[in-house]
Amino acid sequence: MPLYVICAMIKGKDIAGFLKPLSPHVTRLYGLKIEGEASLAAEEITGMARQVNIAAQNAPSADQALQAIALLSGNQAVRVLICGSLFLAGQILAQNDLLPE
Repeated sequence: MPLYVICAMIKGKDIAGFLKPLSPHVTRLYGLKIEGEASLAAEEITGMARQVNIAAQNAPSADQALQAIALLSGNQAVRVLICGSLFLAGQILAQNDLLPE
């Protein structure tokens, strides 16, 4: 089953070290910038992903990355890994009204 990755990271993290073990398994990575945090630019994440042989492109938001994944996959089942930073997870939970009370 194809694996798509949505990734954002805070500055100072080892992007290559994080992504290299994933590279044989990833169909495509979408790099994001975390708004309001000391985040790496999407271009830095996708550039490093390409250096470890992961097909990658920038996405303005997680929602737009998910829409792109849906278009690419058609009716095929896929896995989506959202990773890199807890700040990203928090933003996605907040956008979907899923933050714990």
